Amino acid sequence: MNATKTKAEGPKLLLSIDDVAVTLGISRRTLFRLRSSGQFPEPDAKIGRRDRWKTATIQRWIDNGGTK
Repeated sequence: MNATKTKAEGPKLLLSIDDVAVTLGISRRTLFRLRSSGQFPEPDAKIGRRDRWKTATIQRWIDNGGTK
C-alpha cells in the first residue's frame, strides 16, 4: 500500500476519502459504490461531516482481498 504522507513526510493516521481512493488507485465514485454496496469498511472516525479511515483499517481490507 502506498502510504499517503503529510507535508512533514510522516504517514497520515487518518485518511480522507480522497486519500483512500489515491492509495487504492480507484476513483472516488468507485469508492462510493463499494461503500454503498457494503463491500468497504465503515469509517473509523468522522471529523465534522468528513469520514476518515485509519491506515490500518485500509491495510486490513486489502489483506483480506478487498472484502469486509
